[in-house]
This record gives sequence, C-alpha cells and structure tokens, in this order.
Amino acid sequence: MKSFKIVMIIMFFALSMSLTAQEPDGAGAHQGATFTGVIKGGEPGKDSISVSFVNNLAVDFYHQEFYVHPDKNGIFRFRLSPINDLGIGSIALVLSGRNHAPISPGGIVTNYYVENDDNIFLEITIPKEGEVQHSFSGKGADKYFAMQSVFSVPFVRDDFPKHYYEEVNESKIHIGRLIKRCQLKVNTMRGILKYYKERLSPTIYDLLEVDILGKEYANLMANASFYYWRERYELLDKVFFNHLNEVDFPDEDILASSSHYIRYIIQKTILGLRIKYHSSDYNISDVYDVLKVRQNSLFRDKLITQYLYHQPYRLSEQPIATMMEKKRSTGHPYNTSYEAIVWNAFQSQVQDPGLKEVLKSIYEQYKKGADAYNFALPDINGNIVKLSDFRGKVVLMDLYSPGCTGCVRFAERLKKTIIPEFKCNTEVQFVAISFFPDKEKWIQDLEESDRNASLEHQVCLWAGGSPNGKLFAEHYQISLFPTFFLIDKDGQIFNSSNDGLTLSRSDDEIIDMIYNALDDDN
Repeated sequence: MKSFKIVMIIMFFALSMSLTAQEPDGAGAHQGATFTGVIKGGEPGKDSISVSFVNNLAVDFYHQEFYVHPDKNGIFRFRLSPINDLGIGSIALVLSGRNHAPISPGGIVTNYYVENDDNIFLEITIPKEGEVQHSFSGKGADKYFAMQSVFSVPFVRDDFPKHYYEEVNESKIHIGRLIKRCQLKVNTMRGILKYYKERLSPTIYDLLEVDILGKEYANLMANASFYYWRERYELLDKVFFNHLNEVDFPDEDILASSSHYIRYIIQKTILGLRIKYHSSDYNISDVYDVLKVRQNSLFRDKLITQYLYHQPYRLSEQPIATMMEKKRSTGHPYNTSYEAIVWNAFQSQVQDPGLKEVLKSIYEQYKKGADAYNFALPDINGNIVKLSDFRGKVVLMDLYSPGCTGCVRFAERLKKTIIPEFKCNTEVQFVAISFFPDKEKWIQDLEESDRNASLEHQVCLWAGGSPNGKLFAEHYQISLFPTFFLIDKDGQIFNSSNDGLTLSRSDDEIIDMIYNALDDDN
C-alpha cells in the first residue's frame, strides 16, 4: 500500500509538470497561476475539465487548450504558464464527459481573468438532478465573484408597440428609452464592481470597468440599429449615435486588452459608415481606412488586427455596382483586395510584434494561391470525404449553420441559378458543409428539406460535431455564416467570403468567379 501511494504521488506531480510551461529564471519571477480542486458526484475516469487559456490579452488570437483528468477521488491540479502583457490572462473552463457544462453562471462559457501567482481552489459538484454547481476560493478568487456578480445583472426589458418603429417622434421615444435602460444597467454594474474594488487589483478593476461599457454600449447599438438603420439613418445619427461615447481612459493597454471594448469600437465604426452612406453596403477598405487614422498605439494595432482577423470578408474582387459607384465618385474603380489590405497593415500600420505575427499568418492562409485546408469530413452515409478527393476540379464550398436565414437565401440562389449553370461541367464540384451541432438533425434536414443543401446536386458533409470539423473551423476562424470558399483545381484558394458580402454578390458575379477559376487553371 505504501509503494502504491508513492507511485500515485509521482504520477500526480508528473501530470502537474506536463501542464506547466517553462518558468523564467531569476529571483522573484512569477510562477503563473495554480488551480487545484475536486469534482464531487462525478464518474472517475470519465470526467475531465477542458481548459482554454490566453496568456496575453493584447494578443488574444491564440490560446492553449488542454484537458485535465482528475484522479479516482476527483482531485485535480494544473498550473498555467507565467502571464505576459498586463500580468492578466483569461481562462475558460468546461466540464467534459457525461456531464458537459461550462464552469460559469447561466450555462454559458465565460472567459474569466487570471493573474500571475493566483492560487485557486475550484470545487465542482455534480448533483443527481439539476445544474452543475461550482465555487472558487483561494488567492485571486475575488475577481471571479466580481465577474459573476457584475455580468449577471439582467437586461431591463420593455415591450414597444409596432408603431414606435414607424413614426419619427415615437421612434425617438423608443430609442431614448433604450438609452435610459442601458445607462441604468451600466450604473448598476458599476455599483456592484465598486463593492469589490478593495478586493481587486487596480488593473483588474479598470479592465472590468472598460468591459462593462464596451459590452453594454455594443448591446445598445445592436438593439437600436436592428430596428432603425435601414430607414432611420438621420435618427440614429442625431438621437442615438451621439450617446455612443468612447472611454476617456489614459491606459490604452487596458483598452486593447478588453475584447468587449474592441468589438464595440469596431461595430461603432461600421454603424458610422452605414449612417454616413445611408446604406448597408460598406467594404473592408472603408472600415480599415477609419481605423488606421487613429493615433498610433497598441489599442489602434489591436483594432486593426481584430477587424481583419475576425471579420475576413475576403472576396478579392468588389461587386460591379460598388466598383462603378467608386469610379463615378473618384475617377477610378476601388478594387483593394483583402490580402492587399492585410499586407498593408502588416508592412506599414501595425507595430506590435505579436499582432504583426497574427497578420502575417492570416495573410498566408487567405491569399489567393494559398493551399486550402484539406478537411476530412463524413457524408450522410458516414464515408470520410477529403478536399484532396476533388483535385483536378474547381470546388465551391458552401458552409452553413442551422437557423441562419442568410444561409437559406444563399442556398436557394445556388440551387436555382448557380449550380444549374454548371450541371454539365464535370470540372466543377459543389460541396455543402453543415455546422449543425447534432448529426441526426443534420441528416433530417437533408432528407426532409432542401432549405440548406441538395443531396442530388451537392456533396453534403457534416462538420458540426466532429473533431475534424472543429479543426477546420479553427483553421479559418469560421464564426459567420454563410461562408464560401472557391478552390482551384490544384487545391488552392481562388476566392472566399462570408456573411454579408457573400449575399451582396449577384448570381452572375459568383458564376463569373467560377469561370475565372476554370480559365485560370486552363
């Protein structure tokens, strides 16, 4: 029995060492953050904790992922590598196994902040019935309580009659009430955060305050613009847009580290262009030109990189209508490709080395002629299909998700106009890739409906719940649907796009792209 205990101790420390990155030398060096804990009520050997860790919030495009497996008593331990940037990273924890649940309130995955030298004890309880429960304690745990309390404040709802959206004066009343509700929630969240102020580091406190403003201003903007941006541009500009102020905060590293605030400023920039042009038709160059004139700082670098990374509208040719309008107004067509903008940002705009590396990687992934990711995904019969199986053909891949109305509209256009154009051309292949999380529902959707794909005219594959599908989505940071890729005969990217720009292209323009890909190969 004694020798058994010694073996178990050795294995325990071996596991801990395997999860610990190399620590810096020198006296007083930070030791990262340590998590220990226990899972109660689980199944030994079946429960695990999925950990997603970012150790630099300013360059949060890359994260470490690993699984922690408790011992037979449910006890676990892992250590995170020392944290860069502000000394603050982020961590998301998900209980995996028979009981799959985020370790956060409300059943939604939460990115908690983590600091160097934190020593957290995490207790997870799996009841026979009901939701999984958890609690934090130890050095650094107060910020978890603060985040859970602050971001659990509910939205104050109000029902508005339909006529509020149809008459200008009543629309002003509606937007005014939206603004008041937003300010009420912000003040409540700030009050809760202030309660925790003495128990938080100054940096964590400042970062959470910026998070509150970024998150709630973005929600306010989404609520109001959803109803009004199509027909009430002046109203949004005069009544609403003036209330979307930026934070007067001296430490721009804090702003650059708040993902909520970064998203808010990008969305505000896009809304500003829509108001300016009285149109939803903006392009990536418009947004990039606004962001790059900001004062040089890490915050500006992050805004540019975040926009180009997470909103890669990559169509290398602009719609004909947009090009002609630019020609009338400027004397020449405006035809800047996604890859040219990324290269310009890398060469002459972004200064931070980590963010420059991000731009370099996406340039190499998305540029025309880059090798396309060779996915391996199951079809409806369980057969594994690879992109390389179509070598020698031009392939249009349509990526879609359930509940996406844009996906349905794009699929209708494919089946009605685009696919029939090439029905006799054996050098063109159409592939529909579903991100339905449930495989059975995906099969049911294919067999009982033709909303999203056609078994008769497309190769239909499933990426929603498969490990290979996850790798495919992560490789291209796929988060918006529909997304399409046009792949040439050599398995290289010829063109690609997602969401709004996919839908803004006419059928003739997409057909021309396919013919251009065929001509390019011949």
